[in-house]
Amino acid sequence: MRTPGRCHVCRCTHFYPCPGTCGWANRDQTLCTECVAIARAFRRLTCHPQSMLRAFFRGYTAGADDERADVDAVVVTPPRNPYPGRPRARYWDLGFGAGMQAKVRAA
Repeated sequence: MRTPGRCHVCRCTHFYPCPGTCGWANRDQTLCTECVAIARAFRRLTCHPQSMLRAFFRGYTAGADDERADVDAVVVTPPRNPYPGRPRARYWDLGFGAGMQAKVRAA
């Protein structure tokens, strides 16, 4: 159950918003504007075991915070994937790509 007034992704509230500009992206007030990109990317995932979600979030953070990425860059070589196992490595790659897209859209 999602609580109105609290983002279901980052858990921010009206009184404790995300850093920067944060507002509500939906009428129910369960998704903030900072988490729209990650919520869109999440819909593409088929299964959500805890270890896979953790890998996705780590990849998303790496992609969104990657300083080597430029809005005009055509190809960006991602940093080394910290997961040697195949399923978690795939989720990290998906998260990295979603983070990069969110950064490009925000610029």
